[in-house]
Amino acid sequence: MEKPLVAPANPRFNVTASDDPVLADIAARDPHVRVLATDSVLAALMAAMASNSAWDVVVNRQGDRLFLDKRDGGPLDYAPVNENAVPPPAAAEADINGAEMLAQEARQATRRMLAQAAPPAAQIDRPNPFGAEDAAAYRYRAFDLATGDAPEPCLLAVRTDLDALSPGDSRVLFVRALTQHDISAPGAGGALDWRLRLDSQRGAVMATEMMNNAGKLARWAFQAMVAGADLVKIGYIIRTYPRDNTRHSLLGFQTYRPAELLANMGLSEYNAWGIVKALVDLCLQLEEGRYVVMRDPNNPLIRIYAVPPNTFDDAAAADTDADAEEPAN
Repeated sequence: MEKPLVAPANPRFNVTASDDPVLADIAARDPHVRVLATDSVLAALMAAMASNSAWDVVVNRQGDRLFLDKRDGGPLDYAPVNENAVPPPAAAEADINGAEMLAQEARQATRRMLAQAAPPAAQIDRPNPFGAEDAAAYRYRAFDLATGDAPEPCLLAVRTDLDALSPGDSRVLFVRALTQHDISAPGAGGALDWRLRLDSQRGAVMATEMMNNAGKLARWAFQAMVAGADLVKIGYIIRTYPRDNTRHSLLGFQTYRPAELLANMGLSEYNAWGIVKALVDLCLQLEEGRYVVMRDPNNPLIRIYAVPPNTFDDAAAADTDADAEEPAN
């Protein structure tokens, strides 16, 4: 049964690591914290080999610490749609079935679903550091990236995003949504019609989505893993009418344990942490300053560029009024 989605009451913030007061406090209290990041940035690095789209991470090398940041309004604030489809959606800016507008549509539809269908979890481990108007809940965790023979720990402090508590047993949920637009449009990736097939062929529907959205699903699985979520709930959202990208309905959910979703996609937690550690070790050898880690859009490569220290500061200042009022990725 379709459930129409309505506009959410509260925003969901997505503040970068350098602007997070709790991460700053953690770093001030523990000298072994060498790296600070958010789960969306960390998951993008872990899922780099599954992604086909370009994204970038801003690395701020300050003293003996690394801040792994995102750009406000950059690729990590959006979840691409059908990036792994052959062919993927076109890059046409004015096309409602183009890559850019599909990503914006998916972000807004996910916000509506979270506000309407997920029981809120205003606090899990500590009060929300960004105020009561932020609809998300956060968990701060630390991971030791040092090897066994290292003389001292090398801690990674990360803010993770959680969405709801399961009614009854209070299991922690990580909730996201897949979206279906016009299945006859270029870049639809041969998707089945969810209205007709979701109930009877749910396995085939998810298998198709794992091919067309491998990068996005990998990011979500790693985010849930890093957050220590008990379950991942994936919603299926469709357009009410295929040529109208403003009205949507929720068809249902599919639930996985994070380890189960990773296994179904052939992803390795060990390899994911290996990517993070290799990049951190490399960046800790760089001179103090600002760098950009970019996923090459044409080749399975990650490139690192040195940039002037004030790069992106003007753009960040222009966005102050909307201080990272970004929905979930």
